[in-house]
Amino acid sequence: MSVPVAAESRTAIALSLPRQDNNTTTFSYCMEGDSMVQAHIPHGALLIADRSVQPQSGMIVVAEVDGKMTVRRLVRTRKLLVLHADNPAYRPMPVTADTQLRIHGVVTTIIIRPGS
Repeated sequence: MSVPVAAESRTAIALSLPRQDNNTTTFSYCMEGDSMVQAHIPHGALLIADRSVQPQSGMIVVAEVDGKMTVRRLVRTRKLLVLHADNPAYRPMPVTADTQLRIHGVVTTIIIRPGS
């Protein structure tokens, strides 16, 4: 599968990505911030996520929490679901009955620009 990506000069380039099982359920998301740096996902990384993959504990997900998009590691405990950043500067986000959570997809591919 090739995905057009805008380069710094705003010139479109094509990337050859690993074949996805069902490319109609995949989407790209540009990482913002440093919450996942210990998972080797820097600010500006291009993430490919798949809506058809069932999120499991330990997987990195693109999620919407109370109307805000985020990338976090999904962790299930016996009692609750928690979204963890892979950066100790960020606190875990427990999912409560009051939390509006929508998991958009599981991250399957990470594309990092050299020097990031």
